[in-house]
Amino acid sequence: MDGFRVSRDAVTGGLMTGAFATAWWALPDVVRSRPVRGLVKAGLVAASVAYEQRRAAHTPDRPDRPAAPDAHLQGVRDLTSANPVLRAEDLGLASPEPPPSRPWMGTAVLAVGAVGLTWAMERGVFVWGEKARARGDRSAHTRHGLILGVVFGALSTVATEALRRADERA
Repeated sequence: MDGFRVSRDAVTGGLMTGAFATAWWALPDVVRSRPVRGLVKAGLVAASVAYEQRRAAHTPDRPDRPAAPDAHLQGVRDLTSANPVLRAEDLGLASPEPPPSRPWMGTAVLAVGAVGLTWAMERGVFVWGEKARARGDRSAHTRHGLILGVVFGALSTVATEALRRADERA
C-alpha cells in the first residue's frame, strides 16, 4: 500500500492551501466593506507568499540532485557540440530560416487568460454567495469557502505529491 502514502509536505501544503481558499472565499461574510476586503485579501496573499518562501528555504535538497540547475543537460550538450562531418548548407539542402518566434505573445495570451478566468470565477462565486445571502443564508460565502477550500486543498495535495514522486524518479 506504499502507493497511497502521501508526504507530510504535500499534506501540509494542502492544508495551507485549503485554509487560504476558505478564508479567501468566506471573507464577504466577515468583512462587508469591499476596500477592507481588498486589504485583507492582500494580507492573505502576502502571508501565503511568506509561508511558501520560508518553507522552500527550509526544505533540504536531496543529496543526489545535481549541483547546477541544468547539470543534467551536460550529456546532451556533449553529444550535440560535435562539429558535423557534412553540413546541409554545404550540400544546398538547408531549409530557409524559420520566421522569428514570439514567445511573449503566448505568454501574454496565457497571462490575460489566467487573469480573466480568475476574475470570472471570483465574480461568479461572489454573486452565487450574494444570491444565497439575499435568500436569507447568513453564512453563504462561508459555506462556499469551505467547499472550495476542501477542493483546492485536495488538488494542492495531489499536485504536490505528484511533483514529489516525479522528482524522485528523475
